[in-house]
Parts: sequence; C-alpha cells; structure tokens
Amino acid sequence: MSQTKLDRVFEPLADVRRFAEPLLKRILKDRFGVELDVTRTYLRLYLPKGILPGYQVKTLSLLDAALNNFETKEAVENYFDDASCFISGPDNLGHFSNSPVNKQIKVSEYISMCRELDIGGQYSRELEAILLPRDAVAKNGLEYRVKTSQKDAFRAAVLMARMKGDIGTDSESSLLRLLEGASIPFLQCHQLQVMTAKLTGVMVLAGDLEHSSSVEPLVVYIPNDPQHPLKEYPSTLAFAAVLTEQLRAPAYQRFFARFIAHEQRGHFFAALDQQLNVVKWNPPQPDDPQPAWRRVPVENPRLRFHSHRIEGDPWQWLYQDALNKILNDARIIAVPTADEDRQSRWALWVSLEKVASIVVQVAALVAMPFVPFLGELMLAYTTYQLLDDAFTGILDWAEGQVSEAAGHLLSIGENLAQLAAFIGGATVAGKILAIKPSAFVEGLKPVVFDDGRTRLWYPDLQPYTHPVLLADDVPDELGLRHQAGKTFLPLEGRNYEVIAEPESAAYHVRHPQRPNAYRPRLNHNGAGAWAHEVERPMEWQGAQLFRRLGHSVAEFSDDTARRILSVSGIDEAMLRHMHVHAQRPPALLEDTIRRFKLDQRIELFNTQMASPDSAVYAKADVHLQLHLLKTQKVDLPEQRLRGGDVIATVLEVVPEREQKILMGLSSSSGDALPGRQVCADLLRNRMARWAQEYRASLFNSVEESFESAANSSTQQMRRIFPDLPRSVAQELWREATAGDRLHLLNNPGIPRRMASEALFYLRELRLNRACEGLYLHAVSTADSDMLALHMLETLEGWNPAVRLEVRDGDVDGVLLDSIGSVDAPIRKVLVKQAGRYETYDDKSQQLHGLDDLFGAVQHALPQPEREALGFPHVGQGHELEQAVIRLPLLPRAELRTLFGQPPLAADSHSPMRLAVGRAGYLLGGGDFKPVNTLTFEQRLRALFPALSEEDMAALRSERLSGEPLLAITRLENEYLTLVNELELWVQDVPSLHPITGLPLDAGIIAEQTLKRRAFMEELKASWSRKPTPASPYEPYHFYLYLDIIGELPELSADFSHVTELVLGSRLQPLRGDGFLKSFTGLQFLTLEGIELSSFPMDIYQMRGLVSLTLDRCALRLSEATAEGLSRIESLELLSLNDNPLGISPHLGYMKGLRDLYLRNTGITEVPSGLFDLERLSRADLTFNEIVDLPEEFFEVPDTRALDIDLSDNPLGFESIAGLKEYLAQASLDREISVRFDGAPEVEEALIDSEDESTDSAISSGAESDVER
Repeated sequence: MSQTKLDRVFEPLADVRRFAEPLLKRILKDRFGVELDVTRTYLRLYLPKGILPGYQVKTLSLLDAALNNFETKEAVENYFDDASCFISGPDNLGHFSNSPVNKQIKVSEYISMCRELDIGGQYSRELEAILLPRDAVAKNGLEYRVKTSQKDAFRAAVLMARMKGDIGTDSESSLLRLLEGASIPFLQCHQLQVMTAKLTGVMVLAGDLEHSSSVEPLVVYIPNDPQHPLKEYPSTLAFAAVLTEQLRAPAYQRFFARFIAHEQRGHFFAALDQQLNVVKWNPPQPDDPQPAWRRVPVENPRLRFHSHRIEGDPWQWLYQDALNKILNDARIIAVPTADEDRQSRWALWVSLEKVASIVVQVAALVAMPFVPFLGELMLAYTTYQLLDDAFTGILDWAEGQVSEAAGHLLSIGENLAQLAAFIGGATVAGKILAIKPSAFVEGLKPVVFDDGRTRLWYPDLQPYTHPVLLADDVPDELGLRHQAGKTFLPLEGRNYEVIAEPESAAYHVRHPQRPNAYRPRLNHNGAGAWAHEVERPMEWQGAQLFRRLGHSVAEFSDDTARRILSVSGIDEAMLRHMHVHAQRPPALLEDTIRRFKLDQRIELFNTQMASPDSAVYAKADVHLQLHLLKTQKVDLPEQRLRGGDVIATVLEVVPEREQKILMGLSSSSGDALPGRQVCADLLRNRMARWAQEYRASLFNSVEESFESAANSSTQQMRRIFPDLPRSVAQELWREATAGDRLHLLNNPGIPRRMASEALFYLRELRLNRACEGLYLHAVSTADSDMLALHMLETLEGWNPAVRLEVRDGDVDGVLLDSIGSVDAPIRKVLVKQAGRYETYDDKSQQLHGLDDLFGAVQHALPQPEREALGFPHVGQGHELEQAVIRLPLLPRAELRTLFGQPPLAADSHSPMRLAVGRAGYLLGGGDFKPVNTLTFEQRLRALFPALSEEDMAALRSERLSGEPLLAITRLENEYLTLVNELELWVQDVPSLHPITGLPLDAGIIAEQTLKRRAFMEELKASWSRKPTPASPYEPYHFYLYLDIIGELPELSADFSHVTELVLGSRLQPLRGDGFLKSFTGLQFLTLEGIELSSFPMDIYQMRGLVSLTLDRCALRLSEATAEGLSRIESLELLSLNDNPLGISPHLGYMKGLRDLYLRNTGITEVPSGLFDLERLSRADLTFNEIVDLPEEFFEVPDTRALDIDLSDNPLGFESIAGLKEYLAQASLDREISVRFDGAPEVEEALIDSEDESTDSAISSGAESDVER
C-alpha cells in the first residue's frame, strides 16, 4: 500500500513531544542535577502589564515552555516578576503548590537554557532532512510517495462517494480520469478559503468559479471528512450551507482544524465562533435558571467563502502546499530560537487560548494532511469511523493489522475494490480485480451484532482469554465451571467467560474487558465437547480430537487416550465427524471412557485407602467405600453417613458383632472392642485389603449401579438385551425413528431394525471387552487372555517355531486355543484352571504351577526364546505382560476372526450405521490426505461432483476468477459453514408447538428432526448442484413442500445459482424470515404457506425476478414495503393470494406485469397504477372488501385484452351501475372481460331504469360477462 511505503519514510522521525522530552530531561540533569517529570512540573510566569495595574499570567508545563521557546528579552533576569516560579500541576480548581525545584533553578536560568537547547531548531533540522533532502533522488522519491499516497486517498474517496451515492457515474469517471493526468475543461481545481484561512489539502472541482456568471455545480474534496470526504453539490451556496452547518459541531471543528495553518487557528476559530453565535438578552423567567445573557446560534451566518484557481498540476500543488504547511506548523509547535526573536509568543499564546475551548488538545491542532507524524501515530477520524463500522475487535489487533484493514477499506493502494467485493459482494470491473488480496483481510469473518449490523471480525479468541484462576472443583455436565457468579469454559489451556442466551440457550464468549465486543458463538454436543466459531474441527487430528471431548477425558494420558480409541474401535474420522456436527460421542466410545475412568478411580482409591497418612486416606472416594462394604454384606445408605466419614459411621451404626467380623476380630460376645481409633485403623486396613482383593467385584458393583439407573425406554431394550450397556441403549433411542419410538412405548418388544443394530453392538462389545481386559485388570476375561496370547506372535523376537496350546482342565483336555503351527518343533501346553494356567512340556511334564497367563508363558518358553524377547528370567512375566500391552491391538478384522465372528466387508455397515459403518470425515490425522496435495480440479470436483464439464467451466468463470486457489478455499469454507449451520438448525426443533404452546412429545420431535435433516440434504445438494429426488433434472431449480414446524434456517452460503425456488408448507406455522437472503439470483420465487412477519427485504436484491408468488404467508404490507414492492420493475407475475395485506400494493412501476393475483387479501381498493400496466392480461381481485371503483377503471379501452375478476367483493351501487353501463356501451370488438357480483336490490333498480337500447345491448352479447 502506498500509505505503508510513506509510513516507512517517516519512521525515523519521532513525534515532536517524544523528540523533545528526552533532550529536555538530559540537559536538566546535566546542568542542574535534577530529574523531573517535565510534563507534570509547570512554569508559572507573571508579566507586569506596564502602566496598568496587575499582571499577565501564563502557566505551561516545562516541556511546553521549552517547545514554545522564549525571546532574547525574556531571558533577562528581571523581565518576569519575582513571583514567577516552578509549580506542581494545577488541579481542576487551579490550586497548585510550589515545586522544590525552585531552590535549584532560577526561572531566568531555565529560560536561557531553553533558548540554548533550541528544541525547535533541532526538530526543524530533522524535519527538513526528510522533507527537503538535498539529494535529488531522495527528493524525487519522497515527492513520488507523497503524491501516490494523496492520489490513493483521493481515489478511495471517489469510490466511496460513488458507493454512497454522493456523486454520479459521470463525475466518478471524470474524477478518476483526473487522477490519470487528463485535462478536463469543465473540471478545474480550486483551493478553498473560508474567511481569512486558506485550507490546505481541500480542493473544489468545478468550472471557472472566479469568472463564471451562472450557477455552477461543484465537487468538493475534504480529505477524511467523517460524513462525505468527496461530494457533489448543485451550487456553491448549497455547499456553503452544508459546511456551515457542519462547523457548528465541536467534533467537526476539531477535525477541520487540520486544514488551517497552526498560527491562524486561534484567530480563525475565534472569528468562526463570532459568526456562528451571538450573545442576546433573554428576559428572566421565574422557572428558568439560565442567565439572561445567552449565546444563541445565528440563523444564516456569513462565513465568506472564496476559491482560488490552482494553476498547473493539482497534485504538484497539493504536495507543495502540504509540505509548506508541515514545515510552518512545525516551527509554530516547536519554535526555533531564531524565530522566537522575531515574534511575540504572548500573542500566539493568547491566540491558542481562544481556540482551546473548541479544540481541546493543542496536540490535536497539528493534524498532517498526509502523514500525522507530528502527533501520535493514529488513524484519521474518518478511517477509524469506517473501520469501526466495517470491523469489530480493532483494539485486539496488532498495529500492522489495523493499518492493513484501513488500507483495504479506504483503498490506500489498489485494494479497495477487492475488499468492497469481499464485504458487499459487489462486482468491480477493470484491472483492479487482478490485484493480489490481503491475507489478513481475506481471513476476516462477517459477523452480525444484536443491532443487525454486519461487521468484519478477525477470528482469533486469544484476546478473549480470561485471567481468572479457576478453583479445583468439579465441572457441570457440560464441562462448565461456575465461580463468583460467572460461568467459565476451560478450552485448550485457556479460560473463557461464557454467557447463554435466555431464549435459545446458545452460548457465546464474552470479552473480558469490553462487554459490548462481538461475542463469538460456541457450539457444544451436550456432553462436554465444545468448539468456538473460529475453529475448524475438520482440521483436527491426533490427540486433539480426543482431548476436545472435554472434561470427561481430561485425566487421561496420551497413551491411555490412544488405548481408549483403539479399544472402542472409534477412529479419527469418526471423531472428526462427531466434532464437526457437535454430536455426542459414539456410544461405544462413551462406554469405554467410562470404564477406563472407573478403573483409574479404583486405582486411586486403592492407593488412598492403603496410605498411612490420614490426610490421604481421608480423600478416598466415599461411594467406592460404600460399594466395598457391599461386598461384605454391609449395605450402608449414603444418607446415614456422619459427615461423609464412612468408617466413623460404621463404628456408630453397625452392631458390635458385625463390626468384629469386619475387623477380623473374634465375634465372641465376651470380647470387648478395642478403642475407637484402633477400631478405625483396623477397619481401614481391612478395607484397603478388600479393595485389592475384590477389585473386580468393586468394578462390577459400580457398573451395575450405573447401568440400573436407566429410563423406561432404555430399560425395555436392556430387558431383551441384558448385556447392552446403558450408553448404547440411549444412543439407539436417540437415533430411532419416530415410528420405532412409538413402537417401543406401546409394545413389549423391540423393532426389528433396532434389534438388528443391538446385535451388531453386542458383537462389537465383545471385541471391546476383550481388548480392554489387557489394560483393566479388574475386567480381564477369557477373551482378553486369548487376545494376549495371539498378540505374543507380534512381539519383536518371537520365534515362530514355538507352538503354545491352551487346554481345558488337563494336559489332554479340550483345545481352547493355540498359536504356532501344529508341526512346530517347540510345543508347550498351558492347562487352564479357574482362570489361571499350569505349564507343561510336550511330554506332559509339569514345568510350573498355577500362574497368570504371562507367568505361565515365561515358564513355557525355552531360555533362547526368552532371551530373544529380552526377558531371560522365568520370573519376568510382568515385564512380558507390559511389552504386550505396549503393542498395538490386532486389527478389528482379525479380532472378528479370532472370536469366530463373521467377517465384514470394508464398506459394510449395521442397519442404523451406529455399531458398524459410522460416518467419518477423512481429513486430518493418519488417515488424512492433505487438501493441498489434491489438485485444484480434484478439490473443485469434490465440491461439485455432479456438474458436467460445460457447467464446471461456467462455474470457474463465475466463482473462481482472479485468484483461483483462494477462491476454492473460500468455497470449501463456505460449504463447511453451510453444513454446520444446517446441523445446528436440525437439532433446534422447538419443544413447544408455536400456536398451541403445548409441549411436543418425543415422537414428534424425533420425526421433525428427521424431516429437517431431509431438508438439509436437499439444500446441501442444491449448493453442490447435485440432482435430488425433489429436483432430479435441474439443479438450478429447487422445489419442495415441507412438513416442518418452526423456522427455516438462515444461511450464509451463496445460492445465487438457483433461478427458481418453490417452497411450500403443509404444516403451518413455518416461518421463513431470513431464509431468502442467499438466493439473490432467483427469477421465479414461490412461497406457499411460509409465514412472513413482513415483506422480505431480500427480494429487493433479486435483480432478475420475473415471477413472485407469496401465497398464504400471513403477509402484511406497510406503506414503505408497498412502495418498495412497486419498484420491482422486472416482475411479470405477482401473486399475494390469501394474505391479510392491509393495504393495496402499488403497481405503477411494474410496466412488464402480465398477471396479478390478489385473491382474499382484505384490500379495500383497486391497486393504484393497475390500469397503467399496458401488458397486464389478468387481474384476480376476488374475495376482497372493494366497494368503490376508481374513475380510471371506466376509462380503459374495451378493446384491451384484459381479464379482471371482482367476484365476491361488496361493490357499491354506483360501482355496479358503472360496470353495467361500461359493458353495455362496449364495442363489437371488445376484448376486456370483467366478472363481478351484483346485489339483488341493485339489480332491480338497474332493470327498472334501463331503456330498450340497453336491454338490447346486454342481450346481444354483454350478458355473458355479467356473472351473478
């Protein structure tokens, strides 16, 4: 960007105050040995008024005094009165105290030091070195950069003015040609003068204003004007009136000060104030506290506007004028000593005081025309205002990002057209579109605020991180923490404050410092997994996919996480699908997670119970202690606990004899119990042993409690399939159809489809239980030992010449399992007895007694085989077990074969695609083929698989011109966003009926969810241009009749390719506000039975709309929407049947309208402009409240081919009479047809008064058009 290049030129030059402050501090320390805050220590000067009594008093900070400098005479010791001194900063009341520095520095010494330091001179030299370089190349380079920046700012103003309607297309063309150096006779450049001040940087473009005798239109360029930087006015008077009114506002005066030379500002604003306001006497009123003399605005102030023609190149003049102003202003702000000796500073100070009430900060008076390097580096007022309108979160951006966004928005450089197209979807012609876009601005996201405004937000949640330190408490079921009346979400190592919308219960992140900042949306799956709108779960992989399941998996190590996924059979693709669609984890995964957590919980419990430290065992899980007591036939209800202490409660409530048994003491009645503490220790030690001994029983007891707490619907499934875990039964219920749910509720059995799915689940669960037994000792099964045995063969160093056989009960018992070939040279036998194994050689000689599997294997293996495995000693069974546990599990297909299950093809799935064949997204992780390794064509074809080559070529031209790789990425993101929006909508079925307010039962909600999902698939297919059952041949047409309750979704995706949309509702009410905004390319729109709260404003964006039907939409028109409707000039058919319109639409501008249908709309008059529509052939106005017909009705030529139906309207006597007379007098070649009803009493009156000629006319042909 040109502004960025210019910024680099001035990087070495500091702001004048930052330049001066270190110089002043250094000389004060070197010369006087004092260290002062030169901005908060003040100099108070008293100057006698001469022959008049009193003093002139000035108070300035030491820094300001040094910047303003002093004259030679002021350095004389007695020039200022002896009362002059150094003081503290005055407070609001003007109170101050003398500074201790008075003892170290005299006022005259400080003044002399300032003159010697000559900050203004030093700064001027720095400034001139940059602005007036002696080197010709540097000088030309500076001039080029400044001019380029000025031209870019002018171009931005032109384009903005055109978008806002401040100039016309002809003016835009001429102004852009002016930028290219063209000479335009009718567009001469002038400098503007207001009163006595010539304005730097402001240009008036018009004819010859100095010599013209007629009113001339003009264009005025006021750089960075907050309302209209560039605007066209019909005359100089019109412009003068607008500028005068703007100058009344203090904020605009502060802005306008930048165009006025610094030394003129005091006088200018004092004079301006006198012109705009006058002090008048107002008679005092009893209840009026205001003073009698008041300032009141002057109604028609005369500010004396003048223009001075700019000769030659206007850009050269702008450059030189700006350069002069910068240098001159710099000498005013930081005054060189040589200048000071030629003027009186007191006069200038007085001048500045006049403007102080208007422009609050003196620093704000120096606003540079093209680079504000003399003040704080900041965006100009207009730039910030526009940034704030277009972007949100600016305060969270890095400085470079702000500059980049501002550059794009203002088109500093060549990028405005690209950004404008990005924000508003506009198409900008010409070479600008080829400019490389900004990656930062491309990454901004349109977001909608509560007030309806759309702004661009930088999608980064780092600024939303909350510094709160969360207590170590248990999160709620969603994973949220509640602390100090606020709710927090821990996510990826950061804490965010979240708020829930009261109506929708949707969650958002609140900014910790700015409550009104944009609140990013959060999605959750109801089970602890969260994602914010910045994230793209499609790109997650590895451990992140598991970790983002939330608080339920926080305690697992990465190794355990991998084991859980492997045991459950859930891969990364399935997890990714779950996260993308905010679904609950698969039931098999939930089941595995819960069991691993329970195992860890029991492990911790055992450690705590065995600890001699009372502070440790006091933390032992109370519920597990109660379960442990149940293994000893002691059932102690939780509500009977004394302060949560299980052991103390046992000693209090359990009978003494049972206590003795629990503690392992003699139960004889004559033996007394030992002391209470001894009893407590004995019982705790016994419980610690039980925890180890009965670990499996403890595990099963807790599991049984969990599984028994199921609702009636899941209990019914578990009665039929008792081994079906609760989480699996719940998933079956959630995914069941409405019909299957009703079957479960009303019948004792289970639907066939669900039963089949349950059988698939049970097969998968057997595999899971076998695998988890390797890692969870409490649940090790015979299947787990079988799996471990076969995994031995995958160990590095395993000798395939070894055969191990497992036999039941005896060395010659039934062969249960084996590894190795039958003719292997080394054969050993493991005899299984009660879950343990004895080891025998091939001669049936016992090698080892009962042991676990791995101990038995170690004794079975010969020494060389053990050494090859790295476990040479027979007692290293535990080490062998750990080696097997570290191995990856066997593939799922091998497990099925191992346990005798039928094989499954790679693409096979269970009936409900839950147990087997669950959907997944193969993006990210080990199964991921990175997007950037796919060719452009492959990525495009993945999005639009059904398009023909011809249509694909048209799509490339339409959506992928310019930067195709960026465009295809935007399309991919657009599709993913569409899917996410629709998934959220599918789940958002209302719980109450919109009309009756009654709760919807579970069956209806399930049915509605399915119907919404079907509609979602139709929309996704339409976006991808795929044929669907509803639109099998033409993807650009969308036809669907819905049975959906609630609201249609609001979509951000682009459906502008759809040219015809027909959408109807069989189940009212279905609301459609906001649905149409994505369908900007419609030519034919039909909505039937879709409730609309008002006329859809999105229809105005459908430039090619030919046919509009909004029937039965509960639509009402206001005067504004009726007028807006009339401006849709492209319409050929308009149908608003069966709507309570309230007022008739206006039709005057619809010159191409052929068919009009306003049946049963409650209108009371014929729509205005109807008879001006020369192409109109059909107007259905039936079933309305029209009484009177307008006069123009009877002026329509009867030869016009027009069919008007007024049936079922309460037409008045005069209207019916007029109709009959009109038809009676019709010509023989009449084409017009009018149908209406006549009241009987009116008929009789007409018949009595008709003459023979009228009767003859009616009987000869007109009667056919009078339907009674």
